Amino acid sequence: MTNGKTQQFKATGVILHVTIWTALFLLPITLVGNGEHMSLKRYLITCVWPLSWAIAFYLNYFWNAPYNYLRNKYSRTRIINICLILLMATFQHLWRMQYKDILHPHLLMTTNQQIMFFVRDIYNLTLSTTLGCAIIMSRNWVLNENRRKEVEVLRREAELKSLKYQLHPHFLLNTLNNIYALTSFDQKKAQTAIKQFSELLQHQLYNNQEEFVEIKKEADFIHNYINLMKLRLSSNVKVMENTNIEESGEIYVSPMIFITLVENAFKHGVSANEECFISINLHADKEKIEFEVENSYHPKDTKDKSGHGIGLAMLQQKLDIIYPQKYKWEKRLSTNEIYTSKITIYDTKLRNY
Repeated sequence: MTNGKTQQFKATGVILHVTIWTALFLLPITLVGNGEHMSLKRYLITCVWPLSWAIAFYLNYFWNAPYNYLRNKYSRTRIINICLILLMATFQHLWRMQYKDILHPHLLMTTNQQIMFFVRDIYNLTLSTTLGCAIIMSRNWVLNENRRKEVEVLRREAELKSLKYQLHPHFLLNTLNNIYALTSFDQKKAQTAIKQFSELLQHQLYNNQEEFVEIKKEADFIHNYINLMKLRLSSNVKVMENTNIEESGEIYVSPMIFITLVENAFKHGVSANEECFISINLHADKEKIEFEVENSYHPKDTKDKSGHGIGLAMLQQKLDIIYPQKYKWEKRLSTNEIYTSKITIYDTKLRNY
């Protein structure tokens, strides 16, 4: 918990304790029968019972439960409570007999009545000690649960950081080589490629640090990636790109959440000899974000171990962490060897983070 929440929690606890014990100490007044008189002396004598309950409660609340029960010293906890209950019940019995004429002026206090009162005192003290232990156990459980959740959040944040930087090094090396080759015969195209490459790296290095980015920036990143990939494609590969983003309202998405599908399409959808295609479609509005990649299917040779499917597994992990229960991922391979992968996100984050 934050310091503010902790202080508020403690203040609420103090108010609750004061309210409950005030009500218990006023209980003798509220239970006075018709025709009976509650003098100050009788009231002070009666206060021994709620005072005994409070002592039994707070001995467990501040000492017995924290230093014995929570340290798995269960036998010691029980022995201390049994001794405490019997000692205080005996004291209450002697106190009652000392002031029986004031406390119970109309009772003869027979042996059966004395036993009944003694058993009732044991029950009330047992309830007080049990309640003291139970509250400490509950508070300890809540604290442990909060710590567990904080650890889980930190673990997920660490996982996300490790999952963010996933552009394949081969892509970076090949892009630089292609740009270098362009400089010898098409300087203008080379300059454009360098600008796109710079924007792509800027998105990865800076925007990727944010939890969420505008969908427009993510679309520009994918567009630059596709254009850079086209530099090394032959004429038999047709690449189609369609982006449709609703203008009203800012739509946010986790950075680089879709790039794996694009990488996968260029890896498995391109053939050196056959006619092939890659179609990339992005649609975003206030309700959902849809990203679909469709490509001709040309699986790599079994000897090609690049990737090992790690990228898709990482993407699955990212989706589970960032959009739990708020996304759908559909994958299918049609009979005419066309592979389709579509991610639909139902949490568009229509606010600035």
